[in-house]
Amino acid sequence: MGWLILFVKLLHILAGTMMIVGIIGRGITRIQAAKVKNIHDFDLLIQLGARFENQLVIPGSNLVLLLGLGVAWLRGWPILGFLQGASSNWLLVSILLYLTMVPLIIFVFIPCGKLFAAALQTALGQGEFLNVNLHYSKPSKANAFR
Repeated sequence: MGWLILFVKLLHILAGTMMIVGIIGRGITRIQAAKVKNIHDFDLLIQLGARFENQLVIPGSNLVLLLGLGVAWLRGWPILGFLQGASSNWLLVSILLYLTMVPLIIFVFIPCGKLFAAALQTALGQGEFLNVNLHYSKPSKANAFR
């Protein structure tokens, strides 16, 4: 059983690495996209950032949660902390922190992404930037795209 715990732990670490690499790659492409003057170059960089998001960040973050829960279960750690009578609550806090992302995804990231995609399609149709950067850099929504 010891080798299984080590293997799942290794996969957990690799999933975390996958997620971090995706976040860094997405960030670099978005920084570069903010510097370009051509709408088509901008679109290519945004598409590249979306590939980092869809192929590394999203699957990596889901795998981190699932594999982390797997390691905790295999080791017999109390996932629900004090709700299970345990003195340690770090797993429960970790899960709660992870789940706080769900409302942000539903109510901020997805709606802002749709606004941004619509503005980008309009700009691509006209061959110039127009108001794409307005959706990309609104202070209240800036972190949804960075």
